[in-house]
Amino acid sequence: KIVQRPEHILPFLKGKGRLLDVSIDGEYFGWGVLNSYKCKAGTGSAGSAGKAAADAGGPMHTIDVLLPCVDRHFDDKTEGDAAMQEDVSNIGLLWRGTIGHCRPARPGNEEDKKLTSWRVFSIGLSDIDRISAVRIFMPQDITPPEA
Repeated sequence: KIVQRPEHILPFLKGKGRLLDVSIDGEYFGWGVLNSYKCKAGTGSAGSAGKAAADAGGPMHTIDVLLPCVDRHFDDKTEGDAAMQEDVSNIGLLWRGTIGHCRPARPGNEEDKKLTSWRVFSIGLSDIDRISAVRIFMPQDITPPEA
């Protein structure tokens, strides 16, 4: 894909707030907001990330994107109502997402609408489907629930 080639996409990743259409491991998350972009040069230094970039044969691009998701443990119906209510009340306190712990919200599902929270996912260039020309304002610190 042309959109995933570094020479085409990197100029659009310079500032936070860009809207990105994202799929991670075959699961479509939809539009998210660019929070940060980093490129490891692959010199072999800087710990495991530098070594991984060196082994990959080129720079390793890491993009932090704010995406809507539902925590996967809400899919487990064996939990009691009290535990579920506590988790619902703490949704805003969790801010880092992984594909193992979060899934995309199902379109049209009313329960998913109530349980959807925004989390920061670290993705690569191959996870970006489309890039928007639109950029939105992002606060410096997005970890507090008020942000």
